[in-house]
Amino acid sequence: MKKQIAILSITACVLVSVFSAGAQTKKVALPWGVAVRGNVIGNVHENVMSYFKHRRFADLVTAGFSVDGMYDFTNIFGTRVSFAMGKNAGACNSQEAGGGFYPYYFRSINVFADAMIHFGNPEDAFSSRIYAGLGYAHTYDVVENLKNGVTNWPHPWATPDQPIPNSKEPNDVFGFRVGYMGEWHITPEVGVLIDACGEFYSDAYDCLMPYRSDHDAYRGYAGFPFDMRFVISLGIAYHF
Repeated sequence: MKKQIAILSITACVLVSVFSAGAQTKKVALPWGVAVRGNVIGNVHENVMSYFKHRRFADLVTAGFSVDGMYDFTNIFGTRVSFAMGKNAGACNSQEAGGGFYPYYFRSINVFADAMIHFGNPEDAFSSRIYAGLGYAHTYDVVENLKNGVTNWPHPWATPDQPIPNSKEPNDVFGFRVGYMGEWHITPEVGVLIDACGEFYSDAYDCLMPYRSDHDAYRGYAGFPFDMRFVISLGIAYHF
């Protein structure tokens, strides 16, 4: 937790510094923007390697969508607020249950506030931005990840009240992300976006309870310091 707080604090300081620097430059002609994006998500949570071991790595790639609101204070500095929904892939600890594979899906609502730095003129035919932001996620609706209707479920420790052992839903966590966005400007008002980022959440994002021991005192649920998503998006933006 201390490590996460330190990272969030450093990120906040960077955002404030960027804002201060960008505030001294020229404003853009069309400062407001809205965008809709389709997302392809690569999931990296606990037990991700069990998907590779069982040749189910394609199931780690899921889909979602984002809606953005943007404002450019200057031709260097801008901000964005994003709202996203999508499906994520996780897996119960396989080592604790003798190597069984217990995959599942869960849904999420993700909200981020980003600070964005522009490269080149936002009014050029193509513009680039890098960004960093702080966010919040709500995860819920854990269900079995079926493959042709067949899995190794039920987990040997599953109960009617908790079919996925050591899980908790709904769940609320904080996160941060860094990324890149490029835009082809079809007209001054309309553009096509490509976006790529890495998102990092506290360890309970995938609905598994971190640091909770199983019957053999194996603490495999806290295998990563963060639950991560790598997101590539394609969308369309309108500026006004």
